Amino acid sequence: MPLVVSKQSEYFSQEYQKLPLLVNRFESHVEVNQLLGYSFEIPIPTEQAPGLIEEIDKEFEQETSLFSVSRRLEEFYIFENTEEIVVFVGAHIFLKNILLEAPKWIESIFGKSVEMHLELHRDPEENFEELFIVIKTPYAPKEARKLMDKLGEQWFLDIIEETQGKLCITEGPL
Repeated sequence: MPLVVSKQSEYFSQEYQKLPLLVNRFESHVEVNQLLGYSFEIPIPTEQAPGLIEEIDKEFEQETSLFSVSRRLEEFYIFENTEEIVVFVGAHIFLKNILLEAPKWIESIFGKSVEMHLELHRDPEENFEELFIVIKTPYAPKEARKLMDKLGEQWFLDIIEETQGKLCITEGPL
């Protein structure tokens, strides 16, 4: 498998593991160290090394940040379209704390017998993009609606401005 240096994120990928390419700042090459001790070197022209180091550092920070956010959210939610949701939350990082706070409110009102799904909805014609928390409940529609109203009154309406129109909460049958 050849490794290529490009402007895209630099990773040596395995099915469950991504490892960053680290640029040696003193020699002009990229070295990949796997946990198993393998090492590969890719020559890079000296004049490209400084810019490439900064680019890889920025991409690695963003990737690890998105990765950690994704892992935390997966503790509570079922993702309908994982990659798109992670990128969306990364672009709207103000949603992170709201998404991490929501499960405790949802479970306190709906109980633990619910599933929480994250779904990204888009309408390119309307230039609309919004993340939905879909609470899947075993309750009859009337009871679920009452619980949604209670969730709004006790929590969501207080923080709705913080969502900047990028998060909606709804319910549906389990």
